[in-house]
Amino acid sequence: MNEDSKPKILLVDGNSLVYRSFFAIPRLTNREGVPTNAAYGFATVLRKILAEESPAHVAVVFDAAGTNFRHRLYPEYKANRPPTPDDLAVQMPLTREVCDVLGLPILEIGDVEADDVIGTLAVRADDEGFEVFIVSSDKDFLQLVSDRITVIRCDAGEGHRRPWFGG
Repeated sequence: MNEDSKPKILLVDGNSLVYRSFFAIPRLTNREGVPTNAAYGFATVLRKILAEESPAHVAVVFDAAGTNFRHRLYPEYKANRPPTPDDLAVQMPLTREVCDVLGLPILEIGDVEADDVIGTLAVRADDEGFEVFIVSSDKDFLQLVSDRITVIRCDAGEGHRRPWFGG
């Protein structure tokens, strides 16, 4: 590695990528009738980004089950969010299988949202000299953009990345 190149770290907002994939790709099912469109889009995008960026480190970060500290601070937090569609919920275990097959570690921290975990890891990795790529549709991450932090949005239906800002 020359002096100008920095090791890359890829931080994937798992919930965001699965959600976008679910709505971007028409309903697909396996032989048993289990919906697979979100898992398919999730896998397609991850494989494409991994091939394009060849990161030294990767983490797929999901929200831990249950509530978190934000709910205690503000009980109405996400109260108006519609429930997760059943066809999406049944695919969450499939996305974890995709991570296992691709050899990608899954990170969940109880009582903390994935967004907070990703933001913390991104800032720490930047401080340590990594080139950071955040895969998410969450625009809140744009406040982290710098010379070494890039936010990537994914069009799951097209299976490729499009940088928002950074880099």
